[in-house]
Amino acid sequence: MFLQLFSEMKLSHADFRMEFTQLKDNGTSEAARNSLTQLKMEISQLKESVREETGNTLTQLKTEISQLKESTAEAARNSLTQLKMEISQLKETLSHFQCIKGWSQYKQRLYYFSPHSANWEDAQRFCKFIDANLVVINSSEEKEYLQKKMKNTYWIGLHDTIEEGKWSWVDETDYGSNVKFWRSGQPNGYREENCATMSPEGEWHDWPCNSRHRPICEKSV
Repeated sequence: MFLQLFSEMKLSHADFRMEFTQLKDNGTSEAARNSLTQLKMEISQLKESVREETGNTLTQLKTEISQLKESTAEAARNSLTQLKMEISQLKETLSHFQCIKGWSQYKQRLYYFSPHSANWEDAQRFCKFIDANLVVINSSEEKEYLQKKMKNTYWIGLHDTIEEGKWSWVDETDYGSNVKFWRSGQPNGYREENCATMSPEGEWHDWPCNSRHRPICEKSV
């Protein structure tokens, strides 16, 4: 009897342990499945978040690259425009310097001492051709400046070809009120001497207009 009871108790204990183990295993598996499901959801959400963030970053990066390209292109266009302007200005400046090559400057006037002789009319025509006139002398300082550069006699822009004895400057500067540097005894009107020259000494002489002398041309800077 006792042995039978003990045996039944052992069987009941074994059944209890098996049921407890099964229950434990079932609980652990369920918790694991729940954890795995939760983990999968979190991973999925993380992937979606990464994709979204990557997409936003990529879009922003593309926008910035596009803006940078446009900014660079605009800067290049502006630089090219500026460079073209500078080249144009440089050409203009170069043209100006080429134009005045051989000219000398005193204050706001430019002077060209031609190496070629001509009669007075042709000398004035030559000066006109280079946008100038035969020189008009307006002061002692100007006369002295020219005199220092002279080694020959030059035509100046003074004549009385229109009316004998009525001297006129080619630019219509008033002769009567202007300075004069005639050599003593000049002008004497000898042999139709109706055009004026200046000597290296700075003195004026009247000469026949068909005489040949070098011209001094003058124009504004």
